Amino acid sequence: MRPKIVFIVLVAFVAASGWQWFELQQKLDDAELQLSRMESHARELEKRVFELEKQLAEAEKRSVDGIAENANKMLLESWESVLQEFQQRLEDAKEKMRDGKPDINAEPTDDQT
Repeated sequence: MRPKIVFIVLVAFVAASGWQWFELQQKLDDAELQLSRMESHARELEKRVFELEKQLAEAEKRSVDGIAENANKMLLESWESVLQEFQQRLEDAKEKMRDGKPDINAEPTDDQT
C-alpha cells in the first residue's frame, strides 16, 4: 500500500507542478503580448513625437523667415518713401531755380540778410 500512496502523491505532485507550469506559461505569454503591444505603442508615439518636432521646426523656420521677410519689406518701403520724398523736393527745388523764385520755406542765409 505504501507504493500506491507514494505513487498517488507523486502523480499529484507532478499534476500540481504541471498545472503551475501551465499557469506560469499563460502569464508569461500574456506578459509578452502586453509588452509587445506597449513596444508597438511606444514606437508609434516616438514617430508622432518626431513628426511633431519636425512640424514645429518648420513652423519656427517659417515664422522667423516670415518675420525677417516682413521686416525687410517694411525697410524697403520706408527707404522707397524717403527716396521719393527726396526726389520730389529736388524736383521742386529745380523748378524754383528755373523760375528764379526763392524758396519761401528756406531759412535765410548770410548772403540774403
